[in-house]
Amino acid sequence: MSYRESIIKLLKTEVKVPPPAGISKSGTKRPRRQKEQKDKKRLKRHSKKKIPPNTSLNSRDKIHSSADKNLTTVYSDSDIELNVSSSSENNWVHKLATNISPSKSELMKELPLYPDVDTVFHVPNKDLSNDIFSTLDDIACDENDDDDDDDDDNLILESKSMEVENKKEETCINCYKMNNGKLMHIMNRNNIYLSGSFKLSVIYGSIHLLGYNLSQNTKEVSIFSLRGFSYLCLQNIHEGSKSVSYDIIKSELYKQGVSKSDVMDIFSKFKFEHSIVVCKQLDNLMLPYVEKHISQKISPSNEEDFLLNSSDDKDVNMLQHNTQWAVVDMIDKNSKVMICGGKGVGKSTLLKYMINILLMKYNEVLVIDLDPGQSEFTIPGCVSATIVKEPIFGPSFTHLQVPEKCIFVENIDVSLEPDQYIKCVIQLLKQCEEFKEIPTLINYMGYTQSYGINIASTLITHISPTHLLQINSTQQSKNFEKSLTTDVVIEYSNMFGISETTSLAYQLIAIDSMSDRLISWQAQGRTTREMSILSYFSQVIDESLSLTSKKVPLYKINLEDVTLVCNDLKTTRNKLAVFNANLVALCTLTDTDGIYNCHGWGIVRGVNGEILVLITPVDEITLEKVTHLVVGSITLPASVLMYEDTNIGLVPYVSLGCRTRFNYIPKRSYLPKRNN
Repeated sequence: MSYRESIIKLLKTEVKVPPPAGISKSGTKRPRRQKEQKDKKRLKRHSKKKIPPNTSLNSRDKIHSSADKNLTTVYSDSDIELNVSSSSENNWVHKLATNISPSKSELMKELPLYPDVDTVFHVPNKDLSNDIFSTLDDIACDENDDDDDDDDDNLILESKSMEVENKKEETCINCYKMNNGKLMHIMNRNNIYLSGSFKLSVIYGSIHLLGYNLSQNTKEVSIFSLRGFSYLCLQNIHEGSKSVSYDIIKSELYKQGVSKSDVMDIFSKFKFEHSIVVCKQLDNLMLPYVEKHISQKISPSNEEDFLLNSSDDKDVNMLQHNTQWAVVDMIDKNSKVMICGGKGVGKSTLLKYMINILLMKYNEVLVIDLDPGQSEFTIPGCVSATIVKEPIFGPSFTHLQVPEKCIFVENIDVSLEPDQYIKCVIQLLKQCEEFKEIPTLINYMGYTQSYGINIASTLITHISPTHLLQINSTQQSKNFEKSLTTDVVIEYSNMFGISETTSLAYQLIAIDSMSDRLISWQAQGRTTREMSILSYFSQVIDESLSLTSKKVPLYKINLEDVTLVCNDLKTTRNKLAVFNANLVALCTLTDTDGIYNCHGWGIVRGVNGEILVLITPVDEITLEKVTHLVVGSITLPASVLMYEDTNIGLVPYVSLGCRTRFNYIPKRSYLPKRNN
């Protein structure tokens, strides 16, 4: 190799050439004004003379003349040419070696600085002068002075490439389009938060979701991860199995409508410990009807976005797993577990988690719901017993079921009529005695203040649980005044009467509330009650219909066959008008006077003479059993009555007498202020 060729090779590998004028190191054009300012600075640095008046700073090719006039550097879009005249070849090489760091030198050997530009160096075989060294220093200073737009950009390509590699290593999931949904390739065990409503199934691997393990052997499940509630968290728990066939996975992917290129991309990154999950759009008429009548938007605007945007993490409530929930491992088929705590401490979340865990060990779980204001499987306004056979992933209004036993509670504000509430619960417990050898979970209400501890203690003596889980909040106003030990329960149960046939011997377990960490808007009691009512009637009324629509199925009931009950009525005058357009419980009397079995709910569409017209999803066989239509403290959401309709007339009565705080006409709700 000749000396000329060796010099050219050295320059190509070690000289960091500035980009063409007007082009930043990232390859983007600088603003015109900023480009002119930088050119002026560069010309002032290279020459002590003023800028010649005929120098065009806006021209595409920039020519910078040094005071020596022997060095001319030309930048253009097509090539970068460096012409040098000097006297010392050795000094030239030495100066370059001292101005270039080893890391930059190694980098330049691997990657060209500007791959789109052909770089050509013409070095005449002449001596180099000392002026050239200062000029080269100036050029190097020019590169370091570009701090306006290149502070983050002046990281060399090595650091950029390393950053890209790190991002790839952090990537835990890849999403692919498919028929009616998306496919998720989960590659590590990071938490993945879901958003929206969809059907979820596993093609390969296994995942953990709210206490339940899903694999390719489990059935497709419905997911409701909605705003106003804690977003559900999915985690890959697959350990890997080398016995799986690639052909089986590929055929299943093709069956789901995944393109061939996406299948190839999946298998280029595939490992046996990965999981592949399918999310399909959920055809559900319930959610649109619910959102139509509430003031908040709870589902994502884009139904195809099943993953929660990481940029929104600070503004949403994430489901927080509590290690203390491992207490569920102590439960067997003869266990009777009661969950207590104040309002909003996470009783419902713990209940669902325990249900899902137990369903992996047992075929069914009995849930006795003693919260008339926030019922888990029914419309509020009753206490019930429900046998659950499928895992649940969503708020209460998304998984309403027909209960095995159900007792109507006239007033959901238990503090107004505590004796009546206790009678309803005792009646329900008697009816549940027929259920044997089935794990039982009791969901208690959140009334903890005043004589709430007295009511709770009385019912604990009647329930006689094997385990009592007391969830404690950092806000003392949400907690009972004392821990519910056996001694405390016996002491405080005297107000309403202790069960004489029960000996208390339960294990008290204190659990910390995870709801104290919630930072964003959360659906409150009134809103969730309205959602449950709307969800229940969405079985017969969709979002395009109103109460007066002719497409809504109606039942005609002879008033001689049923008894109308409304304890608020002080007189029989206008009695039928009070029932018109109101929510009624479809009941039969129990063997205890004033206690009703509830078989469902209906809306009185109208009363005409001896005929009452009813809207209800209850089947005809069950309606034949109904003997009483009872009005309680639960009313229809105001938006159902005020919805725009073609019919014109007076709004009917919806209640009579003093309103309780639970059924005031709600004010319009607004979005909460975001935390800055």
